[in-house]
Amino acid sequence: MLAEMADAFCMLKRDFYGMYRGGAHIQEIIPEGGYLRISGNDMADLHRFAAANPIYHDSHTQTVSGVRCVVYEGDINQYWIDSIKNPGSAQPFYPTWMLSAYLLALAARESGCAQLVDVGSGDGRIAFCGRLLGMDVCSIEIDESLAALQRRLSREIGMRLDVRCADAASFDYDGLCFERPAVFTGGLPQMGDILAAAIVERMSGVDGCRFVLAGSRPRGVQGRAFGWHGWGGLMEKFDLEVVWSMSLPTVWTFDQPQETPYICVEPAGRGGIAAL
Repeated sequence: MLAEMADAFCMLKRDFYGMYRGGAHIQEIIPEGGYLRISGNDMADLHRFAAANPIYHDSHTQTVSGVRCVVYEGDINQYWIDSIKNPGSAQPFYPTWMLSAYLLALAARESGCAQLVDVGSGDGRIAFCGRLLGMDVCSIEIDESLAALQRRLSREIGMRLDVRCADAASFDYDGLCFERPAVFTGGLPQMGDILAAAIVERMSGVDGCRFVLAGSRPRGVQGRAFGWHGWGGLMEKFDLEVVWSMSLPTVWTFDQPQETPYICVEPAGRGGIAAL
């Protein structure tokens, strides 16, 4: 079911790209009302987060392939610049789309994870979606301006988020007392591989821990190290196997025909690939 939902949303995004005539730095769509078996209440909460988020400066309604949506347009330049100035940042701030964040959190929950840890969390949208779905969450962001943005959004939307402004490579994960967490590492393999390796090394012993990695589609490279969308080397080093995978729209793939591939992995021997 989740795979079908992801595929349908990817098609909606591609149709939106074909008809979009705006010039905003970033843009995304969130359907109105119930959509893809998602409750109307949850969709309304996604809109609440986007409407309160200062990275979006304009919004309007538009029908895309028969689906009435709200188009959110914005600019992340200042947060992007702040994030690259931080010497501990693994990757500049680029958000996934709100509905993509929701589907990722839903996939983590439906596949058996009880908590969600969002590393390099940006504006906190994945952690927000995990909390919306009833999971205990922790949001870790090294950049103070982005951590402050999360706290502001948390107050404005009236949802408590555990926001930690900290270096994820040295964070005390044991102090969270989580069991069966889904850990989102928040970086593509080209820039976030060192941070991801540090997190996997620190957390792979946690019972039931899984890691959700945002992949890429590198061209002209071969070999096991580049398999699984750039994460083959990490998986080989730590003997990880894929639990589930899905591709979803992100800011950085808006003008591309393919979406961002995400894989959920865990230490080998715990189950392997599962249907979503």
